[in-house]
Amino acid sequence: MHWTFTAENWSGRLDVRAALDGGVNNQDLIQNCETTAKHFRTFETGVTPSHQLYLLVESQQSHLRMAQIPDLSIGNSSISHTHIKRKPDWIETQATVNINCQQEVTVQKTVAIFTTKDRAISNPLHAAMEPV
Repeated sequence: MHWTFTAENWSGRLDVRAALDGGVNNQDLIQNCETTAKHFRTFETGVTPSHQLYLLVESQQSHLRMAQIPDLSIGNSSISHTHIKRKPDWIETQATVNINCQQEVTVQKTVAIFTTKDRAISNPLHAAMEPV
């Protein structure tokens, strides 16, 4: 995802959040269906040694394991503060930048996804932690 924000007629703080959610479910699933409404079982959320968030889940039906690591970049501004929030199935980072009137700030979020079905990968989390 790629966004560009322009501060029109104001200066101040811009808070940017990026989250990974392993608690995805289907509320419309028929109650008598044999499958569960919850798509994933979360194994782990955390922060890598290089300060990146990660989420490791397994799909309920096919038992496919998937690791996700987002990269959040905020161009043309210095990040003044970051904060990480964790819940059992969810992890988020919030970055704060100061923006001046008429200043543009570009925010980009890219997520690396590796699964147990990828070739030559035995551990999707370890593969996701390697630089792309």
